[in-house]
Amino acid sequence: MFLANGEEGTDPSLKLQNELMEKIFFFQYHLHQDRNTTLAMPIYEREWMIARFIQQKDKEHDAMEKASKRKK
Repeated sequence: MFLANGEEGTDPSLKLQNELMEKIFFFQYHLHQDRNTTLAMPIYEREWMIARFIQQKDKEHDAMEKASKRKK
């Protein structure tokens, strides 16, 4: 969890809690997936999906940049 000043606490359990909350937020915001569905997924699957999402967005960004440079 974040502390009032925006810094993470030093308690390892708070760090893990914050990491989980960030992943839940990712799935809710980007994939419109509810909290329970996210938590029901195996950890390795959540990690893979996040990495794959980022990889896809990077590919899309690169393609848009390439197309933009061709138009100039």
